[in-house]
Amino acid sequence: MSFATIRYEKEERVATITLDRPERHNAFNVAMAQELRRAWEEVKKDPEVVTVIVTGAGERAFCTGMDVADVADGSAREEAARMEREEGRPFYHFLTALQNRCWKPVITAVNGMVCGGGLHFIADSDLILAAEHATFFDTHVKVGLVAGLEPVGLARRMPLEAVLRMAFLGGSERLDAKRAHELGLVGEVLPPAQLLHQWVVLAVLSQRYVALQLV
Repeated sequence: MSFATIRYEKEERVATITLDRPERHNAFNVAMAQELRRAWEEVKKDPEVVTVIVTGAGERAFCTGMDVADVADGSAREEAARMEREEGRPFYHFLTALQNRCWKPVITAVNGMVCGGGLHFIADSDLILAAEHATFFDTHVKVGLVAGLEPVGLARRMPLEAVLRMAFLGGSERLDAKRAHELGLVGEVLPPAQLLHQWVVLAVLSQRYVALQLV
């Protein structure tokens, strides 16, 4: 499959979706949301894919949320409005497996910053690995927006007070990888060089789990 804002690769029974806008810290825009929707549809219909890995291009950021500069563009704004009018929900509700009603196991490999809307991927993942330099924070209130959707999902993964501190304090409350692991937000913290190897191991384990479920 050909994409402009993501990479979709399949090896054996594992699909890898890479958010591929490193020049914008892998922030999502309308085009990425549309491409992610196509990718998740491909995952759903492909019986050979039993596990999905989601990561970001580069080492600085996994995803820094919505690209407000891009969405402010006239044509992008019109396309976003069209999607919401026709689908009944905004374009940023088509990012994750859960949002696209794809029920195959998802492993998220966090290779840098995650903030704002990027936390959707964290909240909706099954297993999460983080590089040692990964950080997690929510900047909605810093720019005058309500931190409404992401905290609801994060509250399933870590204590409510920790979620509210992120939501209320904006970028001032940043969880490093070690603290995120202590709170249960991520399952394992690794040196960046080991992140790829470990997520492949987990993908294999997920395949075995799915196979056992089908027996």
